[in-house]
Amino acid sequence: MTPRRILLPLLAGLLGFLFASGLAAAHAQYVSSTPAAGAILPTAPTNVSVTLSETIQSGTGTMRVTNESGVRFDVPPVTYAPDGRALSISLGLGGPGIYTVTWTAVSAVDGHFTAGSFSYGVQDKNGNVNGTVPGLSSTGAPISPLEVALRSIGFLGLAIALGIGVMANFIARSRTESPEKSAWTIQATIVLSLAAVVAASLGTHAAAVPVIAGIGVAADAAHFGGIGLWVGGLTGIVAIRNFLRQPEAAPLARIVLGRFSRMAAYAVALVLGGGIVLSLLLVGTWDGLLGTAYGWVVLAKIALFAPMIALGAFNRYRLIPETVEASQPTVAVRRIVGNVRFETGLGIAVLVLAGLLTAMTPAASVAAATGGGVFALDTVKDGLRVHFESYPYPTTVGVYTFTILLNYDSNGTSFDLGHNGTIQFTLWDPPRPPEPKQDLDGPHGNHFFITTTALSSPGLWKIDANIQRFDGFDLRATFYVPIKASG
Repeated sequence: MTPRRILLPLLAGLLGFLFASGLAAAHAQYVSSTPAAGAILPTAPTNVSVTLSETIQSGTGTMRVTNESGVRFDVPPVTYAPDGRALSISLGLGGPGIYTVTWTAVSAVDGHFTAGSFSYGVQDKNGNVNGTVPGLSSTGAPISPLEVALRSIGFLGLAIALGIGVMANFIARSRTESPEKSAWTIQATIVLSLAAVVAASLGTHAAAVPVIAGIGVAADAAHFGGIGLWVGGLTGIVAIRNFLRQPEAAPLARIVLGRFSRMAAYAVALVLGGGIVLSLLLVGTWDGLLGTAYGWVVLAKIALFAPMIALGAFNRYRLIPETVEASQPTVAVRRIVGNVRFETGLGIAVLVLAGLLTAMTPAASVAAATGGGVFALDTVKDGLRVHFESYPYPTTVGVYTFTILLNYDSNGTSFDLGHNGTIQFTLWDPPRPPEPKQDLDGPHGNHFFITTTALSSPGLWKIDANIQRFDGFDLRATFYVPIKASG
């Protein structure tokens, strides 16, 4: 069995595995929320919001907020953020307890339905929470092999129309007789195919990225336009391979293959340039590339492109010159056509992976709001507003800087009468004995802080802050911070 016959079944097996494994769900997935999932708040919030990974169709979002008894606290209507990626709703007056937020939405990018829920707790007057906060839930429609197949067929159809139009143009320009009779239809095919590429790019993930207008669309159009020229041209060569192999067609084959090779070099530049920009927009980080299903499919595309580029370079710099120099140019043409058939198979596999990527959530969309911003909680004690912040946003075990700011609740002015402060960390769920108290750095006016590795295990951490006041009364405030297991 030849290497070519071995590799093609392997590619088919790879694609079958990608379909069967259910790599991801529909696009509008949970990214973040306010309050954060699992948060324990000193007081009940007045509204809740959910940020998703895709723009939401206006009018499709719903939110429901209930306590342990099923009593609803949401006050319609649902409102949308200016970028269309966040839902929010006002809340009625609530007390201590566990609250669950359930939401549904439809992605404006692909029309997929998605839903999920998260919970948060509100402390009682003693700083405790009665009950356990449930975990986060987010579900969406699984990737449909039929959807991926239809998208891939659409990509292949555009590629064939574009590539064959270009090949036909090469042949028409190589004829000795006047090509005017067919030139306008060929050029119209090329123009319409390019327009279809641009139109298709307007509805992709890249078009939804919140960057300078047009960058994502231009990068996607360049990337797919390059693929279309390259793979479509290869398909055109395969379609007329019997004609090109004939000895009397050798002069024409030499011209057509030479022109295609030069065009393919520009197509590769478009593919690589557009691909780099798309990777920055849709993958974003090395973790997104190596640690997500979306990133692995991108790596699979790169792995298929590498042999395509190698075969193209071999054809251009080794075999095409032989069509001029060799005594029997048809031998070199036959070898080129054979390589092109294999290259076309790889190109079709690339288009299937491209179709799969359009049905998956980009790695950068999921990571965009996680771990970003500042985790902040507020509580009022003895007429003072105690503002607690964590930086970076608490996610996994690591080093964190905690800041406490004191202000009069009545007018918001700074409270500068604190002179010593301590902080104590206790793993509350699962329970563990309290850690030794640590001194806060300060005061710096109304500002105390500490940088620590105290959050050393996953779970829900109870943080007790104690500030000594010059009037002899200690100020005590309790906050809760959830920490997830790494990975």
